Amino acid sequence: MSANLIEQLRQVEDFRTKDGQRHSLWLVLLLVIMGTMSGYVGYQST
Repeated sequence: MSANLIEQLRQVEDFRTKDGQRHSLWLVLLLVIMGTMSGYVGYQST
């Protein structure tokens, strides 16, 4: 049984209204995860 991260993120239910959906939720979550793994934990780099 093999599942990659993107497949798992695509299964997350999108709770946002249609007005707030400019980008796919799985993509936003992936970027947040990648940023956190790179050491960024806020809006401004230090």
